[in-house]
Amino acid sequence: MPSTSGRTQTYPRASDKIPFFQELKTLREEVKNKSVDTSCIIRTVKNTCQFIVKGALWVMLYFTNLAITYSNDVGIFSSIVKHVLLKISSLLLLKGVSKPDV
Repeated sequence: MPSTSGRTQTYPRASDKIPFFQELKTLREEVKNKSVDTSCIIRTVKNTCQFIVKGALWVMLYFTNLAITYSNDVGIFSSIVKHVLLKISSLLLLKGVSKPDV
């Protein structure tokens, strides 16, 4: 018997879905009228790309910090490599890279 039940599953709230369906309705109406305003498509793609880039930078920061920690524990990296990793980490932090909001 599974430890969790379908009855206890938390589903997304309707308020989370409303913006998506509003954009979808707008896009459908624009396609029907053949006067497609690409601003909503561009805005959606731009937001998605920003999220992907932010996530990739966070992963880079995570693994850079992991490499620094590992090199300090094991002592396998040269001081030049440690310096480069610290520079990358500090540059990412200066850019404001943090864990992406999911």
